Amino acid sequence: MRWLKFLIALLTTLFLIWMGNTHNPFGSPVPAIGKFMSPFDGFWINAERSALPFEQELSFDQLESDTKVVFDERLVPHIFSDNLEDAFFVQGYLTAKYRLWQMDISTRATGGYLSEVLGPRTKKIDIRQRRKGIRWAAENMVNNWTHTGEIGWMEAYTNGINEYIKTLTPEEYPIEFKLLGYEPEPWTPLRSAFFLYGMVEELSSRNLDLRASNSLKALGPDMFEFLYPEHNPDQTPVIPTEKTWDFEPIWEDTISENALSSLIPDHQVFENPSEFAGSNNWAVSGSKTNTGLPILCNDPHLGLSLPSIWYEIQISTPELNSYGVSLPGVPGIIIGFNENIAWGVTNLGHDFVDWYTIKWANEDKTTYWMGEDKLDIRMEEETIKIKGEDPHTEKVKYTIWGPIAYTDENSPLYDMAMQWLGHYTFNTDKRSQISTFIGLMKAKNHEDYVTAMRCFDMPPQNFAFASNEGDIAITANGRLPIKFDHQGRFLQDGSNPRNTWK
Repeated sequence: MRWLKFLIALLTTLFLIWMGNTHNPFGSPVPAIGKFMSPFDGFWINAERSALPFEQELSFDQLESDTKVVFDERLVPHIFSDNLEDAFFVQGYLTAKYRLWQMDISTRATGGYLSEVLGPRTKKIDIRQRRKGIRWAAENMVNNWTHTGEIGWMEAYTNGINEYIKTLTPEEYPIEFKLLGYEPEPWTPLRSAFFLYGMVEELSSRNLDLRASNSLKALGPDMFEFLYPEHNPDQTPVIPTEKTWDFEPIWEDTISENALSSLIPDHQVFENPSEFAGSNNWAVSGSKTNTGLPILCNDPHLGLSLPSIWYEIQISTPELNSYGVSLPGVPGIIIGFNENIAWGVTNLGHDFVDWYTIKWANEDKTTYWMGEDKLDIRMEEETIKIKGEDPHTEKVKYTIWGPIAYTDENSPLYDMAMQWLGHYTFNTDKRSQISTFIGLMKAKNHEDYVTAMRCFDMPPQNFAFASNEGDIAITANGRLPIKFDHQGRFLQDGSNPRNTWK
């Protein structure tokens, strides 16, 4: 009997140890609690020291110049270097030190790589992102950096991130990696492109084509145009008064059953950004201030997150000295100021997504009509790794408009192509968004600001500007598709060449 009790106790102990050190036991989402609770390499190791680092002399084999970092009382790093690439290396190192898991999970979410670490629960999200063509677009962005020479900045930043990752032992992994049971992977410029495309997706993916098409069918063209004019001349504030308004309705008709039955079923398609998001920026002339200098204010209404999407930083080299906020995954400063100018960025908010019905030319749906011509689709195979399962291969068809985003026959956008500004690579002969922000970090006046703006095209943004010389400016900057009246408001015929963007 005694040996039986001992055997039961031993087996129970071994079972508990196995449970505690196995991630997803029996398919459960529960993390490996044993490893997570271990006093040797668990979450206890992630406790932060109460003393701030304040000042650090950094020495890495990759650095070509003396580089120093000073932290203020809010742990904001101030980087001082004799070389811009060295400064970006240190920016990457520090951003990874404080934001590594945020950088990892956000780029996985955008690029469609969540299932590698989260398992089959995120498979649909990954498929959605792959079918949007984001990986293909991000690869084009990296190729453009290589063509323009900007890849040097991206590689310096990437090398800094990887230098930090190399210093980590498993017990030093950020707590989120321990909870989910996976290791940080080396960073690449492609992952920086994924981060940027997360912003592009947030800022330029809103569309109402399906809903507008349904409303047009239900209401008719006259009432639709009255309710939803393309260019509303009456977009002025309504000033409320105590008087009760008394007016006759202008329309009391009912929607016929025939009109309703002809509607395309609506549903939640690729998720639109929040309808209540809205950024703003402005500048005040120095003639209206006590100091005689302009004031610039910038308020970007991005989604609230913890940690913040912004990483505050100062970068100082012989060629620039700029302070502001960066994006954790991209070198440079996005919104900020230097000794001479300040700049802000908010979203432009135009319609940059159009949907097209496709007229297939064969049963296999490998060719389609464009006017009187038959065009071949381009097929891209997307391999999605899934933790605990075999990889999934998703075949995505590309037309001249863009990818066929939906393959579910029950989807109202089934077999339609998505044309999105994010798929365009404009800067094959000039520099990109990265050069814009580095140009702004260096800028001394309005002329430098205008020069920096020439590099920025996507997603179009509102840039606000102010300088110590007294100039203020606002620029709606970027490439905009030129459309004829009502183009892109509704679902379009993909076999009609007239519907091409200019």
